[in-house]
Amino acid sequence: MRKRDRVQQVAGVLGELLAGEARARWRRGRNGALDPEEMERRRAQALSGALERLGPLYIKVGQVLSTRPDIVSTAVIEALQDLHEQVEVRPFSEFEPVLEADLGADWVRRFRDIDTDHPIGAASIAQVYGAVLQDGTRVAIKLQRPGVAAAVRLDMEILAQAVRLVSRRAQVTAEIFQPDAMLETIFSAMRPEIDFTAEAANMAEFRVLLDRYGGLRVPEVFESTRQVLVMSRPPGVSINECNLDDFTAEERREIGRAVVTMV
Repeated sequence: MRKRDRVQQVAGVLGELLAGEARARWRRGRNGALDPEEMERRRAQALSGALERLGPLYIKVGQVLSTRPDIVSTAVIEALQDLHEQVEVRPFSEFEPVLEADLGADWVRRFRDIDTDHPIGAASIAQVYGAVLQDGTRVAIKLQRPGVAAAVRLDMEILAQAVRLVSRRAQVTAEIFQPDAMLETIFSAMRPEIDFTAEAANMAEFRVLLDRYGGLRVPEVFESTRQVLVMSRPPGVSINECNLDDFTAEERREIGRAVVTMV
């Protein structure tokens, strides 16, 4: 997408958001029927929806804002915390060109089996599939969504220009909230997400750091390119899905101590 077209697209989504806010204020000013807390919840949901529509970089902006109670309200924080959970799952066929581009035309020979029908994870940047290597090793394949890296880099350029413009016109506000610093935090978090070789390097570093924690493991990386990451897949379930009754009180305390100490 050309920069001009993307700017118009972003402006259109934000324009709809501002128009909705203006309508809500007009209705409330006219009859005063809408509860202020309910109005704030609706405003927060509208902001969350707009950021989700704008794509990965803006979702990351929302996630960062969800940690800043000094900037946004409690209702906004609650709405933005759910941004990462609402992502459309795309068919595996859309990711095959990514595999061929990064692993070669014979990429399929590297695997004994791939469950292409049921991805084990989906996010704004990538989808993850379970697979088995030719030697029988269970792995997870993380595949970057086609075109997402270029789109994120374009959005970074647009957002940086917008922040510079706003900072020049509202210098006092910029000094208080430091949007340049916040933007660099977002960009620093996004760069490894669109280059899986950087993610693989981070995983290797953390594997060494976590060696002394018996209950914590970092997956082993078997292959990494900018768009493809093949890593070990140990058995287990999400912490959100596990049954606490399966662990003794001492095991839960040990896991908690390890996580807190590691952080």
